[in-house]
Amino acid sequence: MAVRSRLSPTGAVRGRSWSRRLLLAGCGALLFAAVATAQQSEEEPTEALFNPRDFPKGWTFYCADATRDFRACWQWNKDQSASDGVLICLGKPDGYIRTERSYDNYELGFEWKFPTDPNGNSGILLHTSDKDQIWPKSIQVQLHRPTAGSVFHSSGAKTDNTLQAKDLSRPLAEWNSCVVTSDRGKISVVLNGQKVGEVTGCVPSKGSIAIQSEGAEVHFRKVWIRPLKAAAVAEK
Repeated sequence: MAVRSRLSPTGAVRGRSWSRRLLLAGCGALLFAAVATAQQSEEEPTEALFNPRDFPKGWTFYCADATRDFRACWQWNKDQSASDGVLICLGKPDGYIRTERSYDNYELGFEWKFPTDPNGNSGILLHTSDKDQIWPKSIQVQLHRPTAGSVFHSSGAKTDNTLQAKDLSRPLAEWNSCVVTSDRGKISVVLNGQKVGEVTGCVPSKGSIAIQSEGAEVHFRKVWIRPLKAAAVAEK
């Protein structure tokens, strides 16, 4: 005699419950993937700030010694580990290069190292404005090895607070990484993967981006900028 297998009402309910759970989990995964893809597609692309083929196009040079030529302090060097090469600042005399373009609301990323000087000094000057001088009106992200990642203002610029960092640099001659976010008068710094903090109330809140020559040879590579998405900035 054939035996029929019967599913009890309780078993049927349990089966439908598991089916619903699997369906909801699958829909959730698809929704997460769709949101992630949309966010990636909406993210603004990065732009390299240095082009070795036409450098110093897009940049201007200021030096404490007006008789010195641009290339006496700033040079390009090929490097297999950086597709766009390495910018070398020889450190003397004091001065800087700055972008001809003014920027606001952006992410700025770069790598740098001091090849020989354990007390190497340099800095990134944000929101540089007004006249060229030593040193211009700006908000500085410090690259001085013992205090790299510190942030302070100079020559008439203002902030609500400053950042004091210590011992975040990697060993001498090793590459360091930094990502700076400038968002409507607020600057935040991540150094070698560690968030240093943020300063607020930056005045000015936009301007040129400058790199200092301040006594020590320093190398830069992988320098990029990404504008913050306009909608994201407006929603904050």
